[in-house]
Amino acid sequence: MLYFIGNPARQIYVGRSFKDDNGVTYARQWYTILSAAEKSAIGITEQAPPPVYDTRFYDTSGNPENLVSTKARAIQTCRSQAHFLLGGTDWYVIRKAEIGTDLPTNVSTYRNGVRTICDAREALINSATSIAELETVFNGLDTSQPWPAGIPMAAGF
Repeated sequence: MLYFIGNPARQIYVGRSFKDDNGVTYARQWYTILSAAEKSAIGITEQAPPPVYDTRFYDTSGNPENLVSTKARAIQTCRSQAHFLLGGTDWYVIRKAEIGTDLPTNVSTYRNGVRTICDAREALINSATSIAELETVFNGLDTSQPWPAGIPMAAGF
């Protein structure tokens, strides 16, 4: 809740002292010390805070963003995460290309897992038919399609 006092109304904060319009100072414990009737008697009013919208999916007024461009950004986020996760093992691929040393099985499995999960996440994102659905899908990806655990440790330098 947000709390206000005075005319014109000014916001007061829980845990902070304040002065009323008559110059009376109230201790920072005002919220717990004063009863609801005492708060009302000195003119403290309550307001619900304004809603906060996830700006990845809505503008600040709560209007949904464009679905196509929001899906594109969500997919780009997934691809960036996959790129980051693959980056720790890229040197294995480079070594394979340069000198022919095979990738360790756990590295190959991990890299395939990252690509598979990225593809699955993209499919879920693309299946969303509304911003609300996209928000639900995107926010649940770490549970429904978790990335493979940990980058494999370097083996056999």
